[in-house]
Order: sequence, then C-alpha cells, then structure tokens
Amino acid sequence: MWRKIGILVLFGLLVLLLSACGGNEKAGDSGPVQPETSGVVLEPCTLISMPEAEELMGADFTAIERSEEKRVGLKLCMYFSEGEDEDRFLQISLTQAAFMEQENLDRGQSPQSIFEAIKTNFEEELVEENIGDEAFIATPGLHILKDGYYIVIGVGNTSDENNREILRRAGNLAVSNLEAALQ
Repeated sequence: MWRKIGILVLFGLLVLLLSACGGNEKAGDSGPVQPETSGVVLEPCTLISMPEAEELMGADFTAIERSEEKRVGLKLCMYFSEGEDEDRFLQISLTQAAFMEQENLDRGQSPQSIFEAIKTNFEEELVEENIGDEAFIATPGLHILKDGYYIVIGVGNTSDENNREILRRAGNLAVSNLEAALQ
C-alpha cells in the first residue's frame, strides 16, 4: 500500500509542477542550465540494481515495477517484496531531458526546473544533503540534482532516521552509478 501511495505522491507532484514550472523566466535571467537532450535515455534501475537495493534495505525483493511519464521526462523503478516483507520497497525515479517531450523543453521545463520547484514548495521542511550537485530530503524521499538529472529515491517514512541513513547511502550509490553511466 505504501508503495502505491509513494508512486501517486511522486507523479502528482511532478504533473502538478509541470504546469507551474514552464516559461516564467525574468528578463535578463538566463534560466536553468539545460542538459543535453540528445543521447541515450537512462533507466532508473541502472542507478541502483536489485542486488544493491536488497543490500541497502536488508530485504529480499521479489518484483520490479516500472512506469514512466514522458511529459516530464520521468522513468520510475520500484523494487518490492511480497509476503512478510511487503512493506519494504525502494523506489528510484529519474527525470531526464533526453526523455522529456520537446514541447515542454521548449517552454523552459527541465529536470532542474522541476527540482527547484519542488525544493521551493518544501523549503520549510527539507533537510539539505551533500550528495550530487544538490540534494534534500522531503516527501517522498531523497531528491538529488546531478549533472542535469533529477533523481528521487524513496524507501518509506522520511522522518525515520534509519530510512534517512538508507536514503543517504542509496543517494551516493545512485550518483556514483549515474556518473559511470555517463562516461
């Protein structure tokens, strides 16, 4: 049940912010740095593999759920268990310009603009982290901006310090694997 809620919250935030982020640049503002939009579209499951997720979470995952929302360039990968560990999951979403609809890119939408809009909306409750170019913990997990890619990792309740530590380790691993994939 928590994984469904997490997916709905993430998609809801991104789709809601889609209309709020585009095309409102101030005069003289060059706007966010646009990442390269050509090239290979990365899959979020490559940022944290199932064996890596199992090690991070201390759980045996039995299933992978994938989904995507091309309008905002989002691809999502979720590892979860069935049975006694059914409440354990690790969710990785990756928002990338190479997967985003050109119409939205033309309106100024980018992974960075989505990251910044979410950061602004959660600024009273976010916890800054030193991961990637910029990162924070807020609903639904760890938000990371790295080289124009926006990564969100969720493992459950972000108020739980154990979950926050898992998010930090998962974030560092995802950034390292992203850097390797971009080589």
